[in-house]
Amino acid sequence: MDSKKPRCPKCSTEMSKITRHGVTIDKCMKCKGLWLDKGEMEKLLKLGK
Repeated sequence: MDSKKPRCPKCSTEMSKITRHGVTIDKCMKCKGLWLDKGEMEKLLKLGK
């Protein structure tokens, strides 16, 4: 299993995993970019309804 952290597609900094409302997303602490895996956007949108 590959344990490397994903890198930000914008600035290439290692991204950190954060969990909000039960959804884990990747966040770049340098440029503040967010990366959502398949289905995570839909989960977050459902929370807003």
